[in-house]
Amino acid sequence: MRNIITNLRDALLKKSKSNYDNILQFYNSIKSVEDVDNKLCFLVFNVAVYSACYTLFLVMTASAASVAETSSEVGSIVRRISAVSSESTLSQLKLIFYLQKGIALTVWNAVPISRSFIFGMLGVTFSYTILFDNLFQKGLVKLAVK
Repeated sequence: MRNIITNLRDALLKKSKSNYDNILQFYNSIKSVEDVDNKLCFLVFNVAVYSACYTLFLVMTASAASVAETSSEVGSIVRRISAVSSESTLSQLKLIFYLQKGIALTVWNAVPISRSFIFGMLGVTFSYTILFDNLFQKGLVKLAVK
């Protein structure tokens, strides 16, 4: 777009006889891009918001999955240390007991978030996208457009 406007400016600034057909073509190109921008700006905004939300979802679930992985690593280290020592103290036994459960963030206290949760959500999203696309192509589902 910037290049088209620059070419329009250069064509207007030439001292020689201007070719008004080229200038009119440049102007029509600019206006057509502006018309498309006016019609698609809401769609582009929605796509940007959707992409930002989906990216934020992936980042949050990846960081939540790392909590579960780190917790299991700590639990295995404590079990290894307690296996090496001949005598276990009460606090060591309590720590082993608590760490066997592990620490994991959950989705509404129902599903623990792990690495498999992320891949599962991506699979569900991909599967439903294909399902709805097939339904739209076969005409079984129609969009309610006013």
